[in-house]
Amino acid sequence: MAHESVYDIATNNVITLLETAGSDWTKPWNVVGNKNATTGKSYRGVNSMMLLFNDFESNFWGTYKQWRSLDCQVKKDSTGTPIIFFNYIPKKESGKPVLDDKGNPQFFPMVKQYSIFNFDQVEGNWTPPETKGLDNESIAHIDQYFANTNADIRHGKDQAYYMPTQDYVGMPD
Repeated sequence: MAHESVYDIATNNVITLLETAGSDWTKPWNVVGNKNATTGKSYRGVNSMMLLFNDFESNFWGTYKQWRSLDCQVKKDSTGTPIIFFNYIPKKESGKPVLDDKGNPQFFPMVKQYSIFNFDQVEGNWTPPETKGLDNESIAHIDQYFANTNADIRHGKDQAYYMPTQDYVGMPD
């Protein structure tokens, strides 16, 4: 099997979302979001989509080096999840900025792929920070309905789904 590029994975994730939910679907809940373990910043754009389809309980991620900086070790045989870093870099010539006809600096796009690992894939003494509670409304009779099913329902993910390989329902808080 050929190695999928990060672009193919992102495209396939969007297609799966559209086929599953339709193009007019809107998310009716607030989410904590997947965050970088060292910066605390939420992943956005295509990277948030890259992290949608994972089986991890934690929403904290980092590169191998970032986990090492937190005195954690990525577990042997763990597979990283690809993300994309995008930035505009100023063009330079002989150490000086390259300017256009109007005197504005010129830039070139830089795209770099990284592999990140979830907190569930590391060992160490780092403790994830507490996440702020969400303002999602709970509806008592619906909560009771789900409790009566005796299904394995796990809260805290950024999506609502059924995980057939592990027989549980994932729900947002």
